[in-house]
Order: sequence, then structure tokens, then C-alpha cells
Amino acid sequence: MKRYFLCLVFIVAAILLIATDTFAAEWTLKRYNNEWAKVTNGIEKNDTPFNLTPVGIACTKKYIFVLSVPKTVFNSKEWLFIEANSVEGMQGSIMSMSKNGYVPFDLDISGNSVNMLFIKVESKFEAWQMVTSSENVLDFKKKAAAFLKKGYIPTGVTSLSKGSLSVLMLKIKGLGIKAWEIYSGPFDERKITNVINDYYKNGYVPVGLHIDGNRCAVIFLNFGK
Repeated sequence: MKRYFLCLVFIVAAILLIATDTFAAEWTLKRYNNEWAKVTNGIEKNDTPFNLTPVGIACTKKYIFVLSVPKTVFNSKEWLFIEANSVEGMQGSIMSMSKNGYVPFDLDISGNSVNMLFIKVESKFEAWQMVTSSENVLDFKKKAAAFLKKGYIPTGVTSLSKGSLSVLMLKIKGLGIKAWEIYSGPFDERKITNVINDYYKNGYVPVGLHIDGNRCAVIFLNFGK
């Protein structure tokens, strides 16, 4: 009886471990010390083995947060981080990187520093726009509606000034969405994890990420699959 009980415990533990790994591979939100070399090493250790790719970054005074999803969502091949010293430098980086097949997916603007996440995708990258509005979600969606009709999708989110949000919108050939949402509210790691889980269960993939003090924003895309 004792041997049977131990065997049963082992089987249940193995099932829970498999389930945990499967769930963890759907998306991750990792916190790293504020050094890009450590962030890169962390992604290669924590995400790459599970076929995940970073799609969102957020920089605070102490940490860099990275949001990752399965590579298959955007058929991504490679990713990299680039830092620019100005908005003009950001525009130049986007132009030069796009020629090599890299798409600017998310960005974090703090003062004169612009940190950008680029992803290499198979589809053709055609154009990009920055749409700025207040933190009011309804106002934001109204401003973005015109670009959505033209085939743009929101991927990155940052803030250019206090009380505002700026969304990076991309036009990628063959890539469209059924719906999108943006969460804007208080930042707490446990709460935002629950928020992402709830959206994910309803078919929404998290992409852009922004954290500013005790506030945060996350973009969610629904591809209707």
C-alpha cells in the first residue's frame, strides 16, 4: 500500500509539472536587473528553449520587464534590442533595421533615451505610426480607429508625457486582427499577471508593455483564430 501511494504521488506530481510547463510556455513576464546584457541572457535562458519571443519591454529605474509569447504568433525568426539617443535617432534606426527585415515591435521612451525591441518576421513591413492620447482607453481607441481601417495593428506602447500614452502601430502585409484591447491601470506584478491570464483565456495575445511608476499599460490582440 505504501509503495502504491508513493507511485500515485509521483504520477500526480509529474502531471502537474507537465501542466505547469505547458501553461508557462503560453506567455511569460520576466523581471531583470537594469542591464541589457543580463536581459538578453535571461531571454535566451528562460524563453528561447520554450520557443518564445519577446514582444514587449518596459524599463523602470531598477528593472527591465520583458513580455514574451510563442514565436508562432508572428512567425518571428530573430529579435534584438537597440538604444537610440533621440526620437530622430529612433526614426533612423527603424528605417535602417526595416531594410533587413526587422520590425519595431515595442519601445520605451524615457527622457532622451529610446529603447526599442525589433523582431524579424517573414511578412513585409510596410509602414508605422505613433498615436498619442490620454490614458482614457475610449479616447485612445477612437484615435486609433482610423489607422486600423488602413490595415495597421497596435503593438508597442509607451508614454511621451505624464498622463498620456503613445501606441506604436504597424502595417505588416498579410497580418490583420479581429479585435484589440488596451489595459491601463495600476501596476502590480500579481495583478497584471492575472489580467494577462484573463485576456489570454479569451483569445487575446499580450504584446506591448509600458510601466511608469505605479501605472502600467498592456496591448492585447485577437486574431480570430
